[in-house]
Amino acid sequence: MIYLGAIMPDGVLVVGIIFLAAIAQSITGFGFALIAVSLLTTVLGLQTTVPLVSVMSLFSNGILWYFYRHEFDRPMVLRLSLAGMVAMPLGVLALRHVPQHLAIQVLGVVIVAYVLYDFCNLALPPLKAQAWVYGIGFLAGLLTGAYNVGGPPVVLYGNCQKWTPQMFRSNLPAFFLINSAMAIVVHLLQGNYTAEVWRYALYSTPLFILGLGMGAAIARQLNPALFRKVVLVLLFLTGLNLLR
Repeated sequence: MIYLGAIMPDGVLVVGIIFLAAIAQSITGFGFALIAVSLLTTVLGLQTTVPLVSVMSLFSNGILWYFYRHEFDRPMVLRLSLAGMVAMPLGVLALRHVPQHLAIQVLGVVIVAYVLYDFCNLALPPLKAQAWVYGIGFLAGLLTGAYNVGGPPVVLYGNCQKWTPQMFRSNLPAFFLINSAMAIVVHLLQGNYTAEVWRYALYSTPLFILGLGMGAAIARQLNPALFRKVVLVLLFLTGLNLLR
């Protein structure tokens, strides 16, 4: 038998991180990309992490979208996605040309800022102008291209618009599915999908699927709100570590 660790020295750690991120996503309904990118970056670097997480995010959001495919706000998701598609190539180019230490520190800032916002539970005014939709979509696309963490701007927008939990569960996977698919196309065109990335994706997929299933089972026994706070604390500490 050929062991994963013999083929890729960091392989076991990578698969373990994706497994844990999938469990957290299934329990809390958020955070797969944030958790996976923040931890994998310290192991693989951004150039390998971002295209890898794009593939895994496509799987997870595809599964979630299937269950809520009749309920999401199509016009709003389309506007967000169109703006994101414009910005995404810029994010991918930034990933290639910005020095990695600087890019990692910016990622740390994004993660810490999102966690602080979530913990503070700020009451924000509604964003009534349609221009906000395109601006938020553009920013999300930029972050997706650079880091595959386009969620925080859209979550912020949803909170401003007073989305219900059901609206979050239906709109976010639809947007992220389109975003992930577009990110994969752009990374392919840029030549970022190396043999190493595909190997990590192949070996991670079984435990990724297992993690989603285990998370769904664990969620019945745990308080998702409490677990979410634990995840946010871990994200905060990881973000601080990236800022060093």
